[in-house]
Amino acid sequence: MVVIGRLLDFNPDVAGLPEPLGSLVAAALSGNAADRPAAKEVLWRMIYERDSHPQH
Repeated sequence: MVVIGRLLDFNPDVAGLPEPLGSLVAAALSGNAADRPAAKEVLWRMIYERDSHPQH
């Protein structure tokens, strides 16, 4: 039970990822399945949100 608790409370360190990728990865790794985006939403966000965040 301790291991399950750790997995559910795990907050991934996505500080090194640029936005919007960091928040997308954090959402996809959520311990609560209801909070995770569907695969279709992940794909949509990866394609369309990158256009709203210019690369440096």
